[in-house]
Amino acid sequence: LILVDDGSTIKDAILTCDEYAQKDNRVKVIHQENMKQPGARNTGLDASTGDYIYFVDSDDWIEFETIKTVITNMEAPLGNNIGNSLEVLEAINILDGKEQNYLSELCILLSSKLISMAKGVEEQTAKMMVLDAISTKAALNKFYELVKRQGGDISSLKTSDDIVEIRSVTSGEIKEINAYDIGILARNLGAGRLSKEDEIDHSVGIVLEKSVGDKVNIGDILCKLYVNKKSTYTVKEVLDSFVIE
Repeated sequence: LILVDDGSTIKDAILTCDEYAQKDNRVKVIHQENMKQPGARNTGLDASTGDYIYFVDSDDWIEFETIKTVITNMEAPLGNNIGNSLEVLEAINILDGKEQNYLSELCILLSSKLISMAKGVEEQTAKMMVLDAISTKAALNKFYELVKRQGGDISSLKTSDDIVEIRSVTSGEIKEINAYDIGILARNLGAGRLSKEDEIDHSVGIVLEKSVGDKVNIGDILCKLYVNKKSTYTVKEVLDSFVIE
């Protein structure tokens, strides 16, 4: 537990923090001049050594089950769509109940846990609330409302018309889809930046047609690349992202 005294003038609070540190060696107190919230958080980040970080502000209250853990496989993309507009479209399909995949299952699980914690109901009850919100379009309509209130326009979502199909050159079972390689590929297509000066093309990206565990034959479509004239890739590097045995 890292407590950052960001130039506090409340002596009792400072003393209380120091007392905790003296009683428990897991508590570390850092005193510094006021650097405001971003500076205080950066100080905490610099001093942290754990695998996970949770920020607690001075006016927060921590309940016994404030934190729950969901562990996902980060060695493969969570969803089928990689790229700006493509990812939003996949999210819309999940909210509309039209997409049933690993990502939709994860979204339902996370939503159920959050509602369970917030409303103090059993997780199964919370899951039924989530599924009802999807089936009645309440979740989708709320998303549209949020977009509209922020001045957005869903109809402006565009995807590239230049689509390249990547087909398997071997048969077997997909053992892995390297998430890092897919991320680099998406960036090289124009969906991300290598430097802050780079322009992002929101219409490009990748749609995975196969998932880990799927059986494939030679000639099956593994993924589709939505590209532009500046996109850089080779078929070999795309195929190398899939481990098929």
